[in-house]
Amino acid sequence: MAEMAYPEWQKSWQPGEPKEVSYQVPAGAKPGSTLLVDVGRGYAVPTLVPESAHGGLVLTLVVDLSRIVEDSRSWGFNDPSQVAGGVVADAASCQAKCSASSSCDVFTFLAAGEKCLLQGSDASEVLMPEAVSGPKACPDVTLPDALQQTAALARSAAGAARDGEQAEEAVADAVHRGGVKFGLSNMQKAQLTSIGIGRLGANQAALSGQSEVQQIQAAAAAATAWSPGQQAAMYAGGGFAAESPKALQDAVQSRISYAMLMALDLVAPQSHNATVAPEQLQTAARLGALLLALDGSGLKEVYTSTRAAMQKVAQDYGKSTAVQVPKCTVLTALVLRSCDVRAGG
Repeated sequence: MAEMAYPEWQKSWQPGEPKEVSYQVPAGAKPGSTLLVDVGRGYAVPTLVPESAHGGLVLTLVVDLSRIVEDSRSWGFNDPSQVAGGVVADAASCQAKCSASSSCDVFTFLAAGEKCLLQGSDASEVLMPEAVSGPKACPDVTLPDALQQTAALARSAAGAARDGEQAEEAVADAVHRGGVKFGLSNMQKAQLTSIGIGRLGANQAALSGQSEVQQIQAAAAAATAWSPGQQAAMYAGGGFAAESPKALQDAVQSRISYAMLMALDLVAPQSHNATVAPEQLQTAARLGALLLALDGSGLKEVYTSTRAAMQKVAQDYGKSTAVQVPKCTVLTALVLRSCDVRAGG
């Protein structure tokens, strides 16, 4: 999933403090239909279009983001071109409607009102209270298997490409195809794409005799050139660090901690006494969780191991683990679900 930018008000937002979020009613929205409002930080909340509303009308919604974080237990999709699937009894029924539609790739079932939303492959995944979502069909593989097979597709595609630019496109296309096939989240697909493209940059740096640190930096640069932003750099650099010969000799826990530290060092160098931001710690946690899942860890092990790694990382950066770790790891645990409808929401 592509991360959403923070609205201006969130820069000074404090947990427990309600805020008004402005949103515009999209053209063609029908009164009484469900609209997903982006409230920032990767969250969206469903609301009904008022009876008197019309396209272009600007409205406000009062939200408390801390309540959303505490109450969210599942993911939904946000798609401006979504189609209403009507009122259904449960998520399985909504998924069945999606399966029967050639234009539907993913669905979101809103428990409040029992509403079914049919959405396309460009839908963005967001944390959404009381929502159950997933692909049109649940794959018969575990999440680690799905991640490993998608990563293998990306490696194979890169190896078959004739040049660097073609290889990057091949990696992105392979991850997308694998992600749709196995029901991976948009965030997981973005992570694997960044790691795959980063590996291409790191390999070029290795061929020119550059050091491991320079290879990690090259991985981050390649991923950022493809998809600008700190998250792409952290996923690519940290992902490559976890594959280094030195890291592969360590126990999984040490390897994940090393990868997360190297990822953070790309955006907040400890040598410069840089201050690490909460969202950077969250990205590091998501990276660690992904690497653990790729290594074959189950959800419970991912949660506990990521928590342990975050404690070490947060301490190294002088952050309070009591505040940072639970939030990061809860978000991470929610991300690592390939098919929410099968998991029961």
